[in-house]
Amino acid sequence: RAPIVSRRVAIGGGLTVLAAGGGFALYRAGILGGGVVSNSVAVLPFANFSPDEKDAYFAAGLHEEILNQLAKISKLKVISRQSVVRYADSQLSAPEIAKELRVAHIMEGSVRYANDRIRVTAQLIDATTDQQLWSETFELNFSDIFAAESQIAMNVANAMRISFSDEERAALEKIPTQSSQAYALYLEALSLRLDFLFGDTTAADRAQQLLDQAIALDPIFAVAYWEKAQIHLFHQQIPQARDYAGQAVALDLGVGSVEFMEIQLLFAEFKYAEAASRIDAFLIERPNDVEALSVGVNAHRGIFDSAGALALAQRRYAIEQTAGSAGAVAIAYSRLGRHQEAVAYFQQALQLFPEAAPGQLEFAYTLAALGRTEDAVVWINRIKDEVLGNNEEKNAGGNLYSGLIYANALAGRDAEAQRLFVKFQQEAEAGSDIPTKARAYISVGELAEGLALLQQMITDKNINNASSSNAYEILKLNPHHLPALDLPEFVEARNQL
Repeated sequence: RAPIVSRRVAIGGGLTVLAAGGGFALYRAGILGGGVVSNSVAVLPFANFSPDEKDAYFAAGLHEEILNQLAKISKLKVISRQSVVRYADSQLSAPEIAKELRVAHIMEGSVRYANDRIRVTAQLIDATTDQQLWSETFELNFSDIFAAESQIAMNVANAMRISFSDEERAALEKIPTQSSQAYALYLEALSLRLDFLFGDTTAADRAQQLLDQAIALDPIFAVAYWEKAQIHLFHQQIPQARDYAGQAVALDLGVGSVEFMEIQLLFAEFKYAEAASRIDAFLIERPNDVEALSVGVNAHRGIFDSAGALALAQRRYAIEQTAGSAGAVAIAYSRLGRHQEAVAYFQQALQLFPEAAPGQLEFAYTLAALGRTEDAVVWINRIKDEVLGNNEEKNAGGNLYSGLIYANALAGRDAEAQRLFVKFQQEAEAGSDIPTKARAYISVGELAEGLALLQQMITDKNINNASSSNAYEILKLNPHHLPALDLPEFVEARNQL
């Protein structure tokens, strides 16, 4: 089989490169379980063959849109963009990539745009046999791109022998805008999605500007409004998210999952119980929706239902093995006090994304709870050096200071915890939330102040919000068995949280 695109080894950091001896080694050794589902597919990033570099966004944007199209077919299990991005220039074969992602099929393709003409080439590969199941090349005016997108999605489903309903067919064939210029702007905005999801605020601003331009060209372009709502939601801008989602739905009821958007808004408003209840119902209809499973994990953690969070985290992990999905399983196990089971998942998460300081801290907590003090200290020192610098010239921020103080207390390093507590008071306490402060004070034995802070948390239930949920959860559950939290007065207070 001749591949459509040649894959070269990517050189870079972050999530772009997966070390061959990392999480895959744990999978190969049978440590982390899970199997391949026949209706699963990973759509690799499309190669860009456009002659003008400024048109490179067409490949990235169309990749996002094909993922959106395939997601409309409920019986398909589609691996998320975050999982496939690292394979953009990989030398691995389709079966090798499929084995790492635990999928039955790989789709790859390329895009060439020039002078308002576009060529899209795509193929679907059976990962078991490395045989091509379907391949097609579309050469057309850019204004006719929608027919190619819907045809690709339906051909993939047909080749995989996946049925789809008349309603799903109608959704796939719907033309979102009559303005090809507006659609090009929308694709450029989509091409920036991964950048702002990984914290690039300038990318988010640029995407909003592009979407505004698209809407100016086509004021009834519903999916552009919907994408704006998603960006506002990501940045916790709830009124704006509701406004744009409402405008999108008013233009087109089928623009996206209104129910899932409402669930995400409930979660963003810290209404965890209602969000958890509704996400559980939503997942009955969309059991393979990775984003919904992720929200479900966090909603159940928000109501301190660690068993429920673990069940959803395991379902998410069975669909795709990423740093995020492995970390979610690890933390759920840890919150249940099942620290030994958490270790393998923490190891995989940190091998996939070693720069994640919060994950490193959680691993240190777990190792300390297991009595592996020396191992915990290795991770504590690594985090301290990475975050504060070798000479501690940087300010870590309240949450990380509090986490380091807590980790050192768990490891029995009281003097180091006290030293960092002084720095916390000097540099970060003023801007920290109540649970973050409480964890720091209790960890160093400042029990009167710590108990007073817990009383504030009891009085104001809204304190359990997204920014403070990790510290709040630890104080409520005491999963790592900090002795002070088991004192009678603290147990009484924790029971009221």
